[in-house]
Amino acid sequence: MKKLIIIFSCFLFVITCLGGCGVDTTNTDNERYEIRIIDNEQYLVIDESVIESVESKIDVGMIQEAEIQFDSIDEFVNTVRNGKLNDRQLAVANKTFKKDANGIKVCDFSNIQIPANPLELECKTVFWSGELYSFYLESANDTIAYYHLLDKNNYDYQYENNYLRFFDNEGITTTKVIENKNNTEYYYSTAKGDMKKVRYTITNAETNLVIDETYRLRMEDSTIPVSQDVPYRITIYGVKSGVYFSIEVFDIVNKPTTEWITQFGVKTYK
Repeated sequence: MKKLIIIFSCFLFVITCLGGCGVDTTNTDNERYEIRIIDNEQYLVIDESVIESVESKIDVGMIQEAEIQFDSIDEFVNTVRNGKLNDRQLAVANKTFKKDANGIKVCDFSNIQIPANPLELECKTVFWSGELYSFYLESANDTIAYYHLLDKNNYDYQYENNYLRFFDNEGITTTKVIENKNNTEYYYSTAKGDMKKVRYTITNAETNLVIDETYRLRMEDSTIPVSQDVPYRITIYGVKSGVYFSIEVFDIVNKPTTEWITQFGVKTYK
């Protein structure tokens, strides 16, 4: 599980974001920083004296993390909104969050989206990297999930490279493709064993979900579980009323149904 969190942090570091310009200001509860609105985009503006004070106490050159982590959704939202980011967190934001000509662009804290799912999954960690944020969840039966809230550019990049171009990757040999009425099955082999993907789309009035189920059929390492019926990983690429997201679910216990899959998504934080 630690390995997955490390990989997840690296994923956040690679992802990029953009920004915009005309000025309004939303004050936090102290004078250390504010969320400033510029042409309907939100920016984290840290007072210069605060930056100088932080850098006098923290060796900024030693900062390695590319995001700020919180233990819960409430902690994430309330800490930022109420001006409670500490010196270390402000140093991370100032050093590693992507900046444009207007400053550090951040997500819309008046419209935070949070996980909706059919499992008893509990949010264990929130990762915030400026404009983008993600959630790590666990359940009692060891199923885990990652929710990534994305802008359109990052969604398109992830969808194209991890979905559309997946079979172009070196070391992947496609052995069979079966077109069914409601999905397409792709059988392929890698150095680690034989795999299968089942891909399909679910669309309703406000949400479009692209589903990518991955199955382990035969593994070179005999200690790794295999199954023809239960995927070891499900990736969901979703768009809901203009909100872009992706979801990765690991260690699923039962064979997924369409009704079960459609319960995954996002909802607005109240």
